[in-house]
Amino acid sequence: MEYKSVEYVFNLDKFIDKDDKYHLWIISFAIALQDLTTINKILYNRIKSGESRNMYFFKLCIGHLREAFNLIRKAFNDEEIKKHLVQIDGIQQMYQEIVKINDGESEDSFGKAVLFEIRNNIFHYSDEEKDFAIIKDTLNDMYRSGAYSGTFGRRIRNYPDTVPALSGQ
Repeated sequence: MEYKSVEYVFNLDKFIDKDDKYHLWIISFAIALQDLTTINKILYNRIKSGESRNMYFFKLCIGHLREAFNLIRKAFNDEEIKKHLVQIDGIQQMYQEIVKINDGESEDSFGKAVLFEIRNNIFHYSDEEKDFAIIKDTLNDMYRSGAYSGTFGRRIRNYPDTVPALSGQ
């Protein structure tokens, strides 16, 4: 897959009104699009070339995807931005498709219950009781599925079956 580059030159102050909420949202959307395009290109090239150890890039992609979805969702819930967006032909149908892919907008939707939680686990290191509760739940799931330190550790590196600092040995 080849990517083409197009360059436009213009005076920002004549094109973008820094006091217009819609203009600021468009800039945020452009940044989100750039992030998604960049990470997807990196993942595509790594997978195509047979590179392994892509989990970090996949996690970045999920984080950016969730943030982009949230940006779009908030825009359609903000009348000041939405009034501009609905002028784009077919945009409401595209938005409904995005909502459908994310299983709606409720608290138990894929976008909220899965992408949001994955994003939080990717971009926030656990340092609070609520974070530790998530780690405990994840570990319980791993225990039930038969994963343990030796199994998990060997998938990443050749760690010993136990880690003394964690196992109390």
